[in-house]
Amino acid sequence: MCESRQTRPVQLENDGPVATLQLHSQSGEFQISPRALENLDSHPQYAERIVLAEDDPGVRRATAMILEDLGYRVESFANGTEVLAALANDVRPVNLLLTDFEMPGLTGYELAQRLRTLKPDIRILLTSGKAEETLMGEAKPEDWPPFIAKPYSYDALAHRLREILGVPKGNSQGGTGPAQSTCDQRNE
Repeated sequence: MCESRQTRPVQLENDGPVATLQLHSQSGEFQISPRALENLDSHPQYAERIVLAEDDPGVRRATAMILEDLGYRVESFANGTEVLAALANDVRPVNLLLTDFEMPGLTGYELAQRLRTLKPDIRILLTSGKAEETLMGEAKPEDWPPFIAKPYSYDALAHRLREILGVPKGNSQGGTGPAQSTCDQRNE
């Protein structure tokens, strides 16, 4: 039986690209039930830890929500300096850095280079609203990380992450539920 549902697009605007997040609800209300909160730990999750560096608060929140929904453990930061400060003495592995290219201070590429000295096994995914060719200039550096253009869809991001991270053993379908998060640890 097909039930109708309301769609309410929420637009997050800034000086750059616009992100649109669509929330679906049969009643038009958006609430999380106590039962759903109790069952969060019962959903399959990836073990991967993703650090998100994005200077736009709306895009950062929307991307963190997607990553959490995909089942990743997410830590969000507003810029590269915050990422480096937070991870300087953190011995836990970080599987992937998803970083905007253009941020105040360090670019995403500069952040990736510096973070690789702290976490040599980290994988990197750069993103930007500008074309990749525009960002890298005349010649693509040998260590240029994988790239995904903004705006990206939920499915495109999920696919790109699995290309980079691979499919974990025992989980060929991908995440199906929200993961625990320490999202937006830093001030917006």
